[in-house]
Amino acid sequence: MFCIPAIPTLIVRLEPGGSERMARVAIWNRPETAAWQLPLVFLKNYLMHLDPRFLFIGGDVQPRHAVPGMGQLNRCDAVLLPVGLIWALRRRVPLSGALLAAWLCGPIPAALTSEGIPHALRAIGMLVPSIAWSACGIVAVITWLSAKLSRDGVTPRGAQIIIGFAILALLMEGISGIARYWEFHGGAPLGQIAFENGQRQAWERLARERQPDQRVFVNGYLPYSVYDQLFFLRVPPRSVGPEGLTRSISSTTTRRARRSPHCMTACVRAIGCSLRWIPPP
Repeated sequence: MFCIPAIPTLIVRLEPGGSERMARVAIWNRPETAAWQLPLVFLKNYLMHLDPRFLFIGGDVQPRHAVPGMGQLNRCDAVLLPVGLIWALRRRVPLSGALLAAWLCGPIPAALTSEGIPHALRAIGMLVPSIAWSACGIVAVITWLSAKLSRDGVTPRGAQIIIGFAILALLMEGISGIARYWEFHGGAPLGQIAFENGQRQAWERLARERQPDQRVFVNGYLPYSVYDQLFFLRVPPRSVGPEGLTRSISSTTTRRARRSPHCMTACVRAIGCSLRWIPPP
């Protein structure tokens, strides 16, 4: 049942060009990596996603995938996650084995690639099990604290107040993380650069102030720039079909540029001006 949502992705992967991205980043397509080294490279990549510095301190180095100064999880999860894992396994909580298997399988897609390691987006399968273990950790800590307060002679009312403050402290930690996320992605210069906000502003201004006879030159050095135009200009996907789109392109263009006429024609329709692709030499 859990594999059903992955069926469309599998179909796309089997289509021509569907696995092109994977072919560019896979560890087995690196010329400097011999076949006998592949298991070692995979193991190294895999273990980097279990590094506490990645999980709880620094996170992904790509600003689009993390908030600077924070791990992929909150720092309190460094305690709650292992406590919850042990507590759930010892008590044989339902689905604890399945969650452990999912958590251990989470880094596999990222470990099969050779760029941006550790890669938070490709290891996103670790997220749900991690949150579940941390939630179990909260239950375990509250259960232990409640029993300890009872043994120490604290009244039920007093125990409720103490436990309430503990829960409030965890809530404030979460709110602090959300505030840092909002501050960074909302206005920090590094965040604006990471999300290529300048391209959005440039193309939206072009669409707003263009002249009827204006020509647009796209520098081939900007990765995926033609596709960014479709996104920033909000071109309907149905208009980027193969019907009636120009397929001719100079033989001097790069492999990446060979896929561009479809998008270029869609952009011409969207912004109403001529568009020319300039491939890198």
